[in-house]
Amino acid sequence: MKPFTPSARALLAGAIDYAGLFPPAGLAMAEAVGNYRRYRASADAWALGRFVCPAARLEEFEALLAPRDADWRVAATGGEDAAADRAALARCPRADVLEARYAPAPASPPAGRLTVYRELDPAAADFEAQAAAAYASGARPKLRAGGVTAAAIPSPPAVLRFLEACRGLNTAFKATAGLHHAVRGEHALTYEAGAARATMHGYLNLMLAWATLTALGRGSALEVLERRDAPACGERAITWGPYRWTLEEIAALRRGFAGFGSCSFTEPLAELAALAA
Repeated sequence: MKPFTPSARALLAGAIDYAGLFPPAGLAMAEAVGNYRRYRASADAWALGRFVCPAARLEEFEALLAPRDADWRVAATGGEDAAADRAALARCPRADVLEARYAPAPASPPAGRLTVYRELDPAAADFEAQAAAAYASGARPKLRAGGVTAAAIPSPPAVLRFLEACRGLNTAFKATAGLHHAVRGEHALTYEAGAARATMHGYLNLMLAWATLTALGRGSALEVLERRDAPACGERAITWGPYRWTLEEIAALRRGFAGFGSCSFTEPLAELAALAA
């Protein structure tokens, strides 16, 4: 694989939370843990974020770890029972992120240890009010950008609405689902042969639209969200048509864009490398 440029590395440093347990990969726990251990030992470990695990399966996850895994960090996903999630998190100190749909944000176990992301639907009529309430409770917003059906993919205007709410609240956020492709385009929704296809968001589109929103406004941000050609990741900047983001601007966007969950760690990197080939 061709070495990544400084701009590409600045964009993706620690950005990919590995969610191999979740669809469409849907791996067994032992396989997902083995993959994460291998990725941490690879030359691409610079792009690897947390291991994503349901709170209800944290005990199963912990049982597979070795002493050499002591510094692993975990993003736990909440279920239907906030109290059960809190109890599971209290037993797993390496879990320092909780991603959940329920509100208000659960109490951090112990206080201050946990960063909470609340998953919100930007298509909801009261989305802005939900985002404000989540922020007031101490949670950050989370965007679900796709899924295994076309209906699960939010429209570009809906994604822009999410970004605008985060910008208005001056809060960091993260995203998940359907973001293992670098650039917006038509892709298979699952890894099964003959799987249905749909237009999916690219993680480059999402990240760089976030960087564009404040400087150039919603029209330019929407255009970046919808681009399907390949950006150029250079030594000192990323350029995409008429747009350009310097290393300093990329660093600034990453202070707001915490990262994204992906059921594949290798695909996002391979697609980014292919753009530079």
